[in-house]
Amino acid sequence: MLAAGRAGSLATKADVLASVQEQYFGILFSQKEAALLESQATAAEDLLSLAEKRVQVGEGRELDRIKARVEALRTERKLEAARSDVRVRKTVLNQFLLGALGRDYELLGGFTLPDHLTKREAVLQRLLSASPALQEARARGESTEWTLKAEQQGRFPDLTAAYADISELDRTARTVSLALRIPLWGFNSGPIRTAKAERNEALLEETRLKTEVASRGEQAYQGYALAFTQA
Repeated sequence: MLAAGRAGSLATKADVLASVQEQYFGILFSQKEAALLESQATAAEDLLSLAEKRVQVGEGRELDRIKARVEALRTERKLEAARSDVRVRKTVLNQFLLGALGRDYELLGGFTLPDHLTKREAVLQRLLSASPALQEARARGESTEWTLKAEQQGRFPDLTAAYADISELDRTARTVSLALRIPLWGFNSGPIRTAKAERNEALLEETRLKTEVASRGEQAYQGYALAFTQA
């Protein structure tokens, strides 16, 4: 039970850390997207200014000016949406950390392309061995296994011994007693059935979690490999 409790604590810590990391990289991505859209918006405004000047001197078509204006407005809307996304993500992260970052904080960081693509088998094996949820499930399975063994020991006779010295006015005696507890009704079958059911439930939960972690890991790896190739 102690191991299961420790594994559960690690699982909770891992969930919190994963949430913080997800928000952190989400903010970095949104900031990068906003920066790219800022450069696109500047280019769109320059193109619109050029188109308007060409129309004014009779060297351009009105349709070209309209197209440039539409593109500038579209880029500006996308930029404002990206900036709003950055503000929302930063607010969510700060609230998750109970305001520890302050109101107007800035995150520094960037993205670097790895020099090689990690092999799929190595990633999945590491994921299955390091998953806090699976570690908790394994610990609970081991705990129920020990509980079952303890209950099964109740089927066998329990021998106890006692020793005592008796000192009285006219005599001194030493007594030794042996007691044999024999289970006569059900041979502890009720607790054993309960322990087996809990053990089987824990094993099924571990199998389910293993399948879920492997499936989600497979999907994540495919996305990671595709992004690596595109980059």
